[in-house]
Amino acid sequence: MTRPRPITPRLRILGVLVLALATLTATATTSGAHSRVLSTTPGSGAVVTAPPERIDVVVNSDVLPRGASLRMTDPSGNEVRLGAVEVSGPRVSAGVPALTAIGTYAVDYRVVTTDAHPVSATYRFTWAAASGMSTRDWVVGILQGAAVAGIVLGAAVLIRSSTRRRRAE
Repeated sequence: MTRPRPITPRLRILGVLVLALATLTATATTSGAHSRVLSTTPGSGAVVTAPPERIDVVVNSDVLPRGASLRMTDPSGNEVRLGAVEVSGPRVSAGVPALTAIGTYAVDYRVVTTDAHPVSATYRFTWAAASGMSTRDWVVGILQGAAVAGIVLGAAVLIRSSTRRRRAE
């Protein structure tokens, strides 16, 4: 009859590491099943040149109509009265009235998905006046202005240095 081999400290450590890895993998898979936001309209951090007509939040699972809420505040922190909240599958939306203040708006949302996971957060977007200039035109304008300023400064330095040389002679 053979005697069983004793468990060495290395084997124990290996067993603990395998168990820890299995536990981490199992928990990571479960937490990945929680609902999350896929998109918002206007987008989080977006700069829009026309006021939005609707606010939309889309999550990765169907939303329960009961308890879905959208709330928006203007740049001064005053609440903007949105239209009725509508739920269609994973989309929650509400109409936006005519906005009067240009600036940064905050949208708070809270939804509960059909798997009973609540999703809530706040995001911001900025309504900026349409200037009629594209970003490219704006950058080109700045570069042209900088080039003109450089030419004027260079000419001033040349004139100044030639004036000093004449005085020294």
